[in-house]
Amino acid sequence: MPVGIGVGAIFEAAIEGAGHMGNKDIANFLLSNGARMNIFCAAMLGKIDFVKAALTAYPGLKTSKSPHGLQLLHHAKKGGEDAKEVLDYLQSIGAA
Repeated sequence: MPVGIGVGAIFEAAIEGAGHMGNKDIANFLLSNGARMNIFCAAMLGKIDFVKAALTAYPGLKTSKSPHGLQLLHHAKKGGEDAKEVLDYLQSIGAA
């Protein structure tokens, strides 16, 4: 769903909004209804295997940003205790 118009508009899917807000219920609902998982939502949900696989294949993603310019660490922090392993991993590899 696009947020804003014109140059610099942010195009954000609902799954991305759920991810950066830390809303696990909405993220899981969307995923169970066919939304595509991404690394940011996986970080928030504590999906360590997904995050590690993506970062092993594409190490540069550790500093990538979501539509609002938020990095993986933000998403892992929003996941709370469920995402602690992901947060620890991201910190250990120097994710910004």
